[in-house]
Amino acid sequence: MYKPLLFLFILLLSDSVFGQDVVRGRINVMDGPAVSVRVDLLFSDSTIRKQFVFTDRLGLFQFNKISTAIRGLQFSGMQVESKTIFFKEGELLNNLDIELQPKVVQLSEVFVKPKMFKKLSRDTVELDPQQFAQGDERHIEDLLKKIPGIQIDRTGLIKIGNQVVERVMLDGDDMFGKGYKLLTQSLTLQAVDKIQILQRHANNKLLKGIERSDRIAINLKLKDDVKRRWHGSLFGAGSVLPSKYYDANVNLMNFGKKSKYYFIGAMNNKGAETLRYVDDIILTQEDDLPGQLGKDINTPSLLETELKIPQFSSSRSNFNNDKLTALHGTFRLKKNLKAKWMGFANIKENLYEQSSITNVNLQDIQFENSESIHQKNKSINLFARLELQYDLNERENLTYSGSISQSNKDELGDLMLNERSFNELMYKDGWNLNQNLLYTRKIDDRKAWLTAFKVKYQSSPIDYSMENFQLQELFNTNETAKIFQQVDNNLAFYGLSSQYLHRLSNERVLSVTLKNENSKKKFRSAYQLIDSLNSIQQVDDFSNDLTTMENTSKLMFEYSSRTQKLEWTPSISFGHTYLRRIESIESERKGSSHFFVSPALKGRYSIHRKGELQGALIYQQFINNAILDYLPNYNHMGSRNFMKGLDDIGKQSSIAANMNYIYGKMSDRLFINFANGYILMFDYLSNHLNIHPQFSLSQLRQFKNKATQFHQIEFNYYIDILSGNVKLIYDYNKSKYEMSVEGEGIKHIRNTKNNIAVEYRSVWKSWFNMHMGWNRTYNVMDNGNKNEMTQGQGFVNFSLKISPKLRTALKNELYFLDIPENKERNNYLFSDFSVYYEFKQPRLSLELTAKNLLNVKHYKNVFLSDSYQASMEYKLLPRQIMLGAHYSF
Repeated sequence: MYKPLLFLFILLLSDSVFGQDVVRGRINVMDGPAVSVRVDLLFSDSTIRKQFVFTDRLGLFQFNKISTAIRGLQFSGMQVESKTIFFKEGELLNNLDIELQPKVVQLSEVFVKPKMFKKLSRDTVELDPQQFAQGDERHIEDLLKKIPGIQIDRTGLIKIGNQVVERVMLDGDDMFGKGYKLLTQSLTLQAVDKIQILQRHANNKLLKGIERSDRIAINLKLKDDVKRRWHGSLFGAGSVLPSKYYDANVNLMNFGKKSKYYFIGAMNNKGAETLRYVDDIILTQEDDLPGQLGKDINTPSLLETELKIPQFSSSRSNFNNDKLTALHGTFRLKKNLKAKWMGFANIKENLYEQSSITNVNLQDIQFENSESIHQKNKSINLFARLELQYDLNERENLTYSGSISQSNKDELGDLMLNERSFNELMYKDGWNLNQNLLYTRKIDDRKAWLTAFKVKYQSSPIDYSMENFQLQELFNTNETAKIFQQVDNNLAFYGLSSQYLHRLSNERVLSVTLKNENSKKKFRSAYQLIDSLNSIQQVDDFSNDLTTMENTSKLMFEYSSRTQKLEWTPSISFGHTYLRRIESIESERKGSSHFFVSPALKGRYSIHRKGELQGALIYQQFINNAILDYLPNYNHMGSRNFMKGLDDIGKQSSIAANMNYIYGKMSDRLFINFANGYILMFDYLSNHLNIHPQFSLSQLRQFKNKATQFHQIEFNYYIDILSGNVKLIYDYNKSKYEMSVEGEGIKHIRNTKNNIAVEYRSVWKSWFNMHMGWNRTYNVMDNGNKNEMTQGQGFVNFSLKISPKLRTALKNELYFLDIPENKERNNYLFSDFSVYYEFKQPRLSLELTAKNLLNVKHYKNVFLSDSYQASMEYKLLPRQIMLGAHYSF
């Protein structure tokens, strides 16, 4: 009697699994829905007549009222490769997501050119580096700059469209975190087989399939012959005209299954930075914890003298002597324990010369300052980071990451102001300790819980002195021979955050985050006047002793829902901040309490197969926590500029709205991005200036209603007849705000910038390729007096493959500057030439490079401020002709 009942139970169970009433899903191919694809039901009983449907214009299909057990689906069509899938017991069939590969059809007398981008899945695009290489690339960064849709700024930060690339990995292993510029600026192209663009990337493996991520990452797939063995490259070059410049680097790496090692060594004095923007690597490693715990919490930067020329190649003005040693590694200590190490030492010596003329032309204040600077800097940066990932079980992970860094910097400056000379000396000695602990628990396939704890200590002391005193009128003295300022600048931070993620369905995700942050900041500065007899007088009005203690709690809710065409994400944040200030040990403690509510709404709407509309509306309430904004007395900020904070800063608020229309993707022939935005700051901080030819005093004040609007159009199109990519970019920015000047009252500032750029890059599979472009920026600053300027750049670059072993490249750049008020126009033409010869590809190659062939010695630029206009001229590196050799092993 039990056997029939058991048979009936098994039959009912199998029918519930394989005989579901409805089977439906979506089919995608490449970057959009698969239209008119035939879908056949495969029944368990082969004698039953087949049922089939065709997908609609959205790639959707559905079978209704199925009463017979089924075992799979078969897909076929003229434009897709056929595919058959079989179902597992218990698998849900009412929300299938199928990815098909396009069918390559070759007809007689028709040649189909292979695509440079290959879509492996909905979220992964792969490309072959050789499709974009033109022979003059040494490192991965050089190649990425040539890929349509990818931009790399002067710091090494990579963007795809408007999104920042979060990670650059090696064979799926994240060795460098957000310090990936160490990798992209050193890894040779010969080691890389494929480059993959990963969309919706999940940094935490346990959150895959639960969180809704918009992150982008790049994965570099290595060639098989460089895996699991030691390999690398050596490069050395020396100049023959003049004979004082050199460039050398070494890369040594081993990528095994259980461990990976990467060693970098580099040194040069030809103007190239071995490691660009070191602080970005040190300070941004740990800013992706739940709730952005401790993000952007650092000591303030003071007395920065690093030379930065807008819209100009820094390698032409950087008189340097750089040395870098870096070691990175990942180790599989146990099956469930993985370690990552990242460390580097960077020694930099920089020398630059600059002359400037500053014009102040306000209603009642007019003067002109002539200044020249001869600056010499030496810095030593040490950094080490350790990360441990421990899998407690399949659903729990504990990750520790800790970093420590130290930075020393000596600066010596010989300056001249209006024919009067003086000297500046500065010494900085700072350190930074960062400790993080992250616990992740995957409750089930749809729920996860994360808890993070962060501790940070940072110290940035400064000793500054000025000889041949130049500030007699400020301090009303003629007896002072020297000034000295000592700064103690310290930060202590700890915070705790917890986040709950719940994927309510395939299309809906809920996130709840609770965090508490505590910080203590100390800022002490002593400003002293020293006479010729070495007697010291401290100036109390220019000295500070301030401590701030801040406790902030936040509760954040975010809900995301998606349909076939619409995705919308409302969120709201509730916060409370208690801020306490102590201006000196004996003074009374001042405390203030603030509550915040910050709602936001983000969304995207699919207008058609390739077109998408994105938008966001964000309202924020916050309190400024920068300790410099609270300084009770003036503090020296550099270049004879002094700043004083506010006695009390109230709650500030702003609203921002933006709208984007995106057509296509970076893998398409045509890609368009049209962005518009508007920001209104109901409360903001601006300056009240006391301007004098010898000095400038700035005091913060709170103003109302600062408005900023921006518009951007980016157009990328691959033209078959030209076998190249055309890019057109237009940017428009306009801001309105207020500031005030002593004796002048409130100034209404209007600043407008227009930028237009056009670029063409060929992808010819021949002996010749070219890259040309032109951009123009028009800048207007109106503070009652209208100042305007136009500057830009044009370039034409050629690469020539004379034979399989011999290649040449010629780069030409024209910079122009036009100032209508002074009837001044400046043009600067630079030409660089290089020749490469390979003896046995890719083992040994020789190269001859010549930079600044026309031997341009100076470059002039103009800076427009809301209170002055400055014309600056920089000394450039002379013509260099270098001979080098590159060896790969």
